[in-house]
Amino acid sequence: MNIHEAIEPTATDRGHFISLLYECVLTSEPSKELQYHSGMPLPGQWAWHKICPDRLYKVHEIYREFIM
Repeated sequence: MNIHEAIEPTATDRGHFISLLYECVLTSEPSKELQYHSGMPLPGQWAWHKICPDRLYKVHEIYREFIM
């Protein structure tokens, strides 16, 4: 188990959150019709990454070390 505390020293409002990251394994193949290929992804489309993507949302950067 890893515990990571994130404190934003410039925040003006109090805020708390808990993130639970799970390593998962698919039990069946995902729908080929919903696979993302190119352009702007549509809601519900999926794509796999062999490694952590370079382009993460800034707020998600704290998880980079946990994403293989």
